[in-house]
Amino acid sequence: MKTCAYCGTTNPLTKEHIWPKGIINRVPSYIGRYSERANKVQAGELVIKDVCQFCNNGSLSKLDDYLCNLFDSFFKDFVREYETVNFAYDYDLLARVLLKLSFNTARASKQPIDLFSPMIPYILGTENSRPNNFSILVNLVKPTKVLKNGIIRNVYPSGVRSGRFELPTLDYRDVQYRVISINSYYFYLLLFNGVKQQQVINETSDITSSQLISSDATQLMLSLSNTDTFSVYEDHFKKNEKTYKDFLEKHNP
Repeated sequence: MKTCAYCGTTNPLTKEHIWPKGIINRVPSYIGRYSERANKVQAGELVIKDVCQFCNNGSLSKLDDYLCNLFDSFFKDFVREYETVNFAYDYDLLARVLLKLSFNTARASKQPIDLFSPMIPYILGTENSRPNNFSILVNLVKPTKVLKNGIIRNVYPSGVRSGRFELPTLDYRDVQYRVISINSYYFYLLLFNGVKQQQVINETSDITSSQLISSDATQLMLSLSNTDTFSVYEDHFKKNEKTYKDFLEKHNP
């Protein structure tokens, strides 16, 4: 009998949205959602069917509410040139949200979840002790300027994403790199198989133009990074060009 991925009980399982329903409702223009496991872009909502109703409607629902509140306060508006943002956060709620999204995505994509398993009590909020084998970094992606019909326009990083990312210049096999992005905000989640490595954090920060989010603070002043819309999407779209073309041809005949 299947058990809940979070609490391990055999209670009836429900559909858990990879992205909270509240976020999906807030971004109706994001019609295409890429599934790494299926290697295709689909219009439907991405879900996984291994979470019991108690977890889905309890602890996990509260995390969804927190993410929606962050969206309304920060993520809904693109960060424009020369703007700065005083990003206010509750570290544990933010960490639990990002870990939940990443854990859901990893299971849905049949990716390794061994580093997430010990963190499940923390994600659910049943364990007050914070795991010490992860770090969170963030950057604000700047718009790409394009020339169209003689007019320079800004192309903003519109979309949501949760998945793995690679840093070819770093070769640390005991670190799992994940990214969770909503519009201008890109969060980089580093999962360490053991003790945190400050060198890895520093090098990741340099390569991604991101800042470490401190667990000892409640706010962080952010300005646009050196990373632009084109650069964060380029590799993904190149690798999956045909998949996106097929989707667009089907939904925009």
